[in-house]
Amino acid sequence: GGVSAIGPIGPGPLRLVDFYRIATRFADKPVRCCVGAGPAQLSAMVHVEKSPYKNYQEVAYALAEVFNAEMKALVAAGATHIQLEDLGAWIPNLTGERDFKWICDLVRQTIDGVDARIGWHFCLGNTWGNTAHGFTKGGYGNILSHYFDVPVDEYVVDFACREMRDVNALEGLPKDKSVAVGVIDVRSLEIEAPEQVAQRIRRVLEIVPPEQVTLTTDCGMKQLPRYCAANKLKSLVSGAKIVRKELT
Repeated sequence: GGVSAIGPIGPGPLRLVDFYRIATRFADKPVRCCVGAGPAQLSAMVHVEKSPYKNYQEVAYALAEVFNAEMKALVAAGATHIQLEDLGAWIPNLTGERDFKWICDLVRQTIDGVDARIGWHFCLGNTWGNTAHGFTKGGYGNILSHYFDVPVDEYVVDFACREMRDVNALEGLPKDKSVAVGVIDVRSLEIEAPEQVAQRIRRVLEIVPPEQVTLTTDCGMKQLPRYCAANKLKSLVSGAKIVRKELT
C-alpha cells in the first residue's frame, strides 16, 4: 500500500505469457491463468496526491488497459481460461453501493475483447486465517448479485473457510454463468476427509445445478506445506468422485 502514482501508468514486464509457456510444458490439460491483483484492488492501494490522476478510480481505469493487453497476449499465446483476481469487488462495502456501478464498468473494460473463458475471483479475506469484518461484511450475500450482469463466464468464490455459510448467495445465479466453489479450507493444516468435501459439494448442489458448478480450493495454497496442499487436493478429487457417483 505504500505506493504513489508519480507518472502515467503503462505496461511493465509482467511476464505472464512467459509463466504460461513454462506451465504448459508440464500440463496435459488447459491451464487456468490467474491475472491480478486486478485494477480495482491495486488502485485502492495507490496514493495519488502527486500524480496525473485525480483519484483511485482513474488509476484503476489506467491499470485496466494494462491488464487487458496482458490478457490478450495470453490468448494469443494459446490460453483459453483466464481468471481475474480482484478483491476490488468488496470496495462498495466501504465506500457505498454507488460504487458497484463503477466496479462493474471497470471489470468490463478490463476483459473487453478477451477471447477466453473468464472467471472472476474475489476471495473472502481468508488468507492467513484473517476475517475482515469491515471489508467483507455480509459475505458474498452482500455483493455477489450486484455483479451478475458483468460479462464474465464464472464467479470463483470461497465457501469452505466459513463452512458454506454464504452458499445461499448463489440463488439467482444466471443460467449462462457457472460458479467455481471453494470446498477446501486453505487456512487450516487439517486435511479434509473426502466425505467432508462431498458434503460441502452437496450443499452447493441444493442451490445450483451440477452443470453450472466446478470445484476449487478457497483462494491459493501458497501458505500450506506442500505435503498438506497435495493431500488436500487429493481429498478434493475424492470428494468430487463421491458426488459424481451419486449424480449418475
